[in-house]
Amino acid sequence: MKLHNSRVVALLLAVALLVLAPADSTAAQTVTISLDTPATVLAPGTTFDVDMILENPGGVTIGGYQNAVGFDPAALLLLEVILPSEIPGALVPQTFAWNAPQPAGVGGSTGCTQWWDGLAPDAVTMVAVLGPGGFSGQSAILMRLRFQVQNGFGNGPSVIEPMLPDLSCGWLGTLAADLDGVVVPTIASELEVIISDIPPLVSLSCGSAGESVFLTWQEAAPYHGIRIRRNGFPFPDLPAGGGGYEDFAVSVGEIHEYSVSGVIGGIESPALTCVVEVVDVPEPPMALTCNPSNGGALLQWQNPLSWDSIEVVRDGVVVASLSGDASNYLDLTAPGGISLFYEVVGIFQGVESETASCTVEIPLTETAFIRGDVDADGVLTLGDPVTTLNHLFLMGSMSCSDAADVNDDGTLDLADGIFLLSHMFTGGPSPAPPYPGPGDDPTVDSIGCDLGCIAAGTCTSGGGGVEICDNGIDDDSDGLIDCADDDCSTFPACSGGGGDGDECSDAIIAQIGLNPVDTTTMTTSSDLYDDFICQGTFLGFLSRDAWYSFTSPATGLMTVSTCGLINFDSDLVIYQGSCASLEQIGCNGDGTGSNCSSYQSELENVPVFSGEVYLIRIGGWDSGQSGTGYLEITVD
Repeated sequence: MKLHNSRVVALLLAVALLVLAPADSTAAQTVTISLDTPATVLAPGTTFDVDMILENPGGVTIGGYQNAVGFDPAALLLLEVILPSEIPGALVPQTFAWNAPQPAGVGGSTGCTQWWDGLAPDAVTMVAVLGPGGFSGQSAILMRLRFQVQNGFGNGPSVIEPMLPDLSCGWLGTLAADLDGVVVPTIASELEVIISDIPPLVSLSCGSAGESVFLTWQEAAPYHGIRIRRNGFPFPDLPAGGGGYEDFAVSVGEIHEYSVSGVIGGIESPALTCVVEVVDVPEPPMALTCNPSNGGALLQWQNPLSWDSIEVVRDGVVVASLSGDASNYLDLTAPGGISLFYEVVGIFQGVESETASCTVEIPLTETAFIRGDVDADGVLTLGDPVTTLNHLFLMGSMSCSDAADVNDDGTLDLADGIFLLSHMFTGGPSPAPPYPGPGDDPTVDSIGCDLGCIAAGTCTSGGGGVEICDNGIDDDSDGLIDCADDDCSTFPACSGGGGDGDECSDAIIAQIGLNPVDTTTMTTSSDLYDDFICQGTFLGFLSRDAWYSFTSPATGLMTVSTCGLINFDSDLVIYQGSCASLEQIGCNGDGTGSNCSSYQSELENVPVFSGEVYLIRIGGWDSGQSGTGYLEITVD
């Protein structure tokens, strides 16, 4: 150690004289210098802090102390020594000297230099002299050590422990002395950490209802068992595969900390932890957010319990009853232009949770309309069905075909006029959303509201095709408004780019967030794919597949998901390269997320690069699987 202060030297001399003649044991009180860290099972590469703590239960006045702790550098790399002056609430001495191996310290030219040579054990040494009044409190942090677990060490324990006296280099051991330099009986404790490369659990949710705490998790590996601790005390190990545990031995009002880890071959994985207050009524779904998305309201939340079911309420009316593991809901019936109040309630064993709530306003778009308001005057009157009938039979003009499609079946016919008259005058059912407030059409079909176009697609003349342009003229007398002079060049598609997605060459342009999916009219592509990188996920036949082209806005990890967002059993394949030279980089049949209960697909953590184009292909598991919904893309 490098000692440059006369008071430090005086302390060591006093200790050296008294070490063989300790103070009267009847007056002495034991002091402990202990080590503490929040978690003791650590994965390779983990950075963790260890606090050196002075414990003085007898309230003896301490004038100074010294300590050294050793560790195996093959297992632990000491990154940094954090001094007491840098730690809030720590005991700051008047004089402080320390030494440690690189990279934390400068090494030692005096003292036990073999403790800083990179061979076990390496050690951190410290000597401190306090101010004139000393310290008589019961506990204080003396120093903080920041370690990193070395990769490649293997599974097993590693001990951080006090260094024994070594008089060959002047080290007298762990000692504390009072203001007169009299040695106080001192104990130094060790700390054992377990290094484990066993994968931790994927997730842990904790909640309470009545006088029970419920823990649920997903298992990331074929564990031999599951280990649970409550407030640090272990329960008997559980068999793997259960995914949950109910703790009956609690009472309302208590607060408990739980940790859960997997065990393989007697080695624990790093633990996940949670803190629970025991309550009568279950706590609500957590972290609820409401945001506009694709003309609807997207709700997302986290579940503290494995609910039996979940209800979504909008402005006091239940709009959805979901499975107990759902964590999002896309409300495509939400009206735009007004503030909406949502509540999400979990139901567990017949008991409703407290309510999570949020508000959102969906902005109106240029294509927003009120279903049934055919003449676009903001109210439903007799003029609306008259406008529809004039259009169908007398070639009358119409500004918004979607508003006239009152039953939302994607076609304009006499049934729409009858439906609207029935609603207005005989108590018939209400028009399909958006109604009674304005909004976008939640259904993908071939009609729309813009005068410049009706819907995205290919302009064809003479019936049978998808006619996207609206010049107010039924050129071929087929009941549809056709393209002016059969020329679409001045009438761009409403969707703003991309093809119909039936083949790679006309892939739909995809963006971050939710992208509409409709495979009901698609054919099955012949492009090759393989389940070699997603075996075990039940990749099927990619039947009636749709193609998307996605340009990544950033370098990172992409997640592509249909979980909870489509209504069919899907397959998912991702390529890079061009359509003429496809290179498959990912695939998934059945995702494992909590919302993938209907055999929907999710592909996580796909490396992507800013500006690169990726082709995403979504199809059905077999020939009977097709449908509609959304494809969600995120890049983190």
